[in-house]
Amino acid sequence: MVFANLWFSHPRRFGPGSCSCRVCSNHHGLICKYGLDMCHRCFLEYAKVKARPQ
Repeated sequence: MVFANLWFSHPRRFGPGSCSCRVCSNHHGLICKYGLDMCHRCFLEYAKVKARPQ
């Protein structure tokens, strides 16, 4: 058995490895509120409503 398979065989329920971005599978900068499950970069790229430039 490969070490990586053994290391990641335990289910993650909390912490940085528990959820990932649904677009790019990133674990950093996640927006999980309201079931978005996207990182902030993908959220800014795919957001329908753009903020007004100032």
